[in-house]
Formats: sequence, C-alpha cells, structure tokens
Amino acid sequence: MASLTAWTVSAPTCRPAAAAKPLALVQGQVARHSCSVRRRSNILLAKSGVHVRRQISLQVSAQDTKTEAAGPVNDTDFKEKVLDSKVPVLIDFWAPWCGPCRMIAPIVDELALEYEGKMTAFKLNTDESPKVATDYGIRSIPTVMIFKDGQKMETVIGAVPKSTLVQTLEKYM
Repeated sequence: MASLTAWTVSAPTCRPAAAAKPLALVQGQVARHSCSVRRRSNILLAKSGVHVRRQISLQVSAQDTKTEAAGPVNDTDFKEKVLDSKVPVLIDFWAPWCGPCRMIAPIVDELALEYEGKMTAFKLNTDESPKVATDYGIRSIPTVMIFKDGQKMETVIGAVPKSTLVQTLEKYM
C-alpha cells in the first residue's frame, strides 16, 4: 500500500461547494473518482489563495491507482488486437460524452482484471474510430461485444449490471 496525504480545503470568499472541484491526488496525478477512495468529497487539491483546514492520511492500494485495465483499440489495430486474438475478446464501444458509457467503464475494467489471461478487454471510442463501429452496426452506446476466434459471438446493449456481462462472457470461456 502507498501512503497518500491530502488536504481538506475551502476558499475564504466562496461557499464550500464552489471552492474547488473534488479531486483525489494519487502518486502525483489527478485520478478518476473511485468508490474505493473514501471521503472523496472532502478531498480537494489545494490551489493558491485557498485555506487549508485539516490534513487527512489515506491508504491507497496499487489497484486504486490503476485507472483503466481495458486497453484502447481503434480502426487501425482492431484486426490485430481483436480478430486475430487467441483468447475471447470483450469490446466496449463508448464515447466520452455518453453518461451510461461512463457508468459501465469501471465494470469493464473489473472484468479485464478478473479474467486476465483468459480474456482480453478493449475500449473503442466510437467518435475516434467510426469505421469499426459502422462495420458492426453500432447504433447505440454503450454496446459490449464478445469476439471469439475472430467472430462476433454476442452483443449487449446499454448500461447493464456486471452480472449480465459475466453471464454473457462465461458462455465463451
């Protein structure tokens, strides 16, 4: 476990909610919000002119600092990474502006870690890679597809619970 020191701060002239946006500082970088980081609404990144009220120490595990387990894939490397893969592949078709896509992203990352070695997971940004999205008829995001031996096996559309994705994935293991 790595030790992390953060500060609870407030600006003297602003309401606490308007003082600063809640952020978690992990190993010198701003990390994505994670349920495993407790009291994240009290952790703010100190800026000049901001009054520090108290200091908090947190324990952060290596898994907490890993923001994405599923790697990116795009139009140019889709064939190599997905269709030529020797293990089943889970593809999350998403876009940065999509709220439900952000809801399902941590689930895809969890599955990538849990099934490491047995399955590979990738995320395909449909705004940056429209060719693959069009080729596979993606009309709604988030869409998760399972590929095995270069063939599309199953499609799950929408922000579904982890159990649904696990059941779908288990069929092709």
